[in-house]
Amino acid sequence: MKIFRFFLILIISIQTFAQKVTNGSQGYQVTIATKNLKAQKLLLFMKYGVNNQVVISDSLTIKTNDQKVVFKKNQNLLGVIYFLKLASQPQGIMLALDNGTQASLELYDANVENINCVQSNLNKDFIAYQRLKKTENSSVQLKILRNTLLPKYPKSIVNLYLRIEDKILENAPSTIEEKIKFNHSFFTTIDKSDQRIYLLPNINQYLYAFTISTPVTDDYYKKNIDYVLKGMDCKSRNYQVYARWFLSNLSYFESFNLDLSFNHLFKNYIESNSCKLFSDSELVTFRTKSITNTLLPNYIKLPSISFVDKENKTFSLETSYANYDYTFLAFFSPSCHHCQQTMPIASSTFAALKLKYPNKKIQLITVLNDADESQWQQFIAERKLSGWLNLKSDDPKRKYQSELNAFSNPNFFLVDSKGHIHLKSFNPKAIEEIFLKKI
Repeated sequence: MKIFRFFLILIISIQTFAQKVTNGSQGYQVTIATKNLKAQKLLLFMKYGVNNQVVISDSLTIKTNDQKVVFKKNQNLLGVIYFLKLASQPQGIMLALDNGTQASLELYDANVENINCVQSNLNKDFIAYQRLKKTENSSVQLKILRNTLLPKYPKSIVNLYLRIEDKILENAPSTIEEKIKFNHSFFTTIDKSDQRIYLLPNINQYLYAFTISTPVTDDYYKKNIDYVLKGMDCKSRNYQVYARWFLSNLSYFESFNLDLSFNHLFKNYIESNSCKLFSDSELVTFRTKSITNTLLPNYIKLPSISFVDKENKTFSLETSYANYDYTFLAFFSPSCHHCQQTMPIASSTFAALKLKYPNKKIQLITVLNDADESQWQQFIAERKLSGWLNLKSDDPKRKYQSELNAFSNPNFFLVDSKGHIHLKSFNPKAIEEIFLKKI
């Protein structure tokens, strides 16, 4: 339901996008002369969001071996970078479609990268830029070409795309003073409220370059969040793009101990949800994470807690983790759908990590986080967890839930031999990065 709602909002937003410009020719028309491509399907699409979700704008099936096909939109629109590809191909080429664009292309084989632009100097130049980018050692030539194209197309979406490219590819300075100035230059290069950013395919790379232009620490990360989001109207389409990107990037950098940054983002820019950008279930997840971050900041020692196995033998976590480099704790319920999906993945992930890092002593523990034990052992067998130390609580009040904020399922902790918390999630990338660090 969340995904459906998200894409419904996106489609409505794109339609709104297509109605705001009122000057000049309306929409676009892309004519493609094709040969020897009977029964092939051409797709015109956009890529959107943190995960580059594909949103199909139009598709056409070629019916003969010598046919012209036309993609046409009559609405006024802001400029958008579209992708064109054959359905049989994994990749496509980008087309710059500003309001009023008329483009004619030729495609005579089943590789859209060989397309030839015969009308629309803008797209002829843009395709040439993409081809040059794929060649080796082309950075100098690309810079020259960008400098040529930027003044040539001052109002086109290509201008915004290339300005962003310019910043992505710019070498960061070495001193911290210069880094801060470089960091602040990112949003003087572009207007962060420019509505065309919403669907730019290189905005994720731009935000990443912006984030790593200063050290990835809580202090700088919180400043980056404020620099982008502070003062923005949450009704802006870009606000949601930026906020969700920071959420995703904080997960990417989870081994960097950025709990304070997450809490800062949540408290100041998400929790009120005044513009209804986040679902109720998302807010519950974010709030739970924020509470856990406050209760158990990274590197604090895990509370002293004991559990029992199915034979009612007592295991003290403090004693258990002392004999291992790292202990991974997973709190679950057999009826939890997310647990059913995640635990087999966790099991196979750690099996691979043990093979990759044979010198690391890794202990794996599950804790039944449910009063109902009827499916406990069946879940362990079905989810391939028999090699883990599988425990439950013998405390009817389950005091540990308050100590760990483990009221929901699943919950995860990675601790070292001293019981210090290094991670509060199952994040394979972060786990491996932590393994590579010296304790």
